[in-house]
Amino acid sequence: MKNSESPFPCSVAIAADTGIIPEATAHYQKRLSDLRGLFLDPESLERRIREENDPVCYENYAFNDNQAEGDLFFGTTIIYPGKVGLEYHLTRGHYHRKRDHAETYQALSGRGYVLFERKDGTSCTAELIPGKVTYVPPFWAHRSVNISDVPLVFLWTCPVEAGHDYEALAGRGMRQVVVERNGRASIEEREACVSARQH
Repeated sequence: MKNSESPFPCSVAIAADTGIIPEATAHYQKRLSDLRGLFLDPESLERRIREENDPVCYENYAFNDNQAEGDLFFGTTIIYPGKVGLEYHLTRGHYHRKRDHAETYQALSGRGYVLFERKDGTSCTAELIPGKVTYVPPFWAHRSVNISDVPLVFLWTCPVEAGHDYEALAGRGMRQVVVERNGRASIEEREACVSARQH
């Protein structure tokens, strides 16, 4: 795929339970140490990094890095189950470099949420579950969270020119967080959670 010629039509195999794309053109993993600054409880994060030998929190497979304008870029993200303190495992999140570009997510297995945030501070969440397509509109930052006890596997699709701006969210949490309360996932405001931890 890494050439100047247009790619041929094809069908690409994706393992719905693991998210593995055997023909992936790119793959990376993110460990808990890569996510410092994102979680509510940094002490619990450092303890898990130390005691569990810095486990993989999530990984990503991508197909078609040809980067021809107008083409589609797609792949899978796999977020492994777990929590840091009360907060569920999550991705580092991003805006698109071209802010006016959209994306879609489709859960293949597991359950989760997508946290959304705009530059003006507006925030909201959307379910990430099999049977639904989650629409990521232009101009919204987005970060995904696994609330299940199995890997959350989802398929993402966006224009290749959208790009990823990870720096805008680097080292900081979003306005909303997803934590476990009484055995259930609870979507809460970060400021309220931080205030509660300090008192």
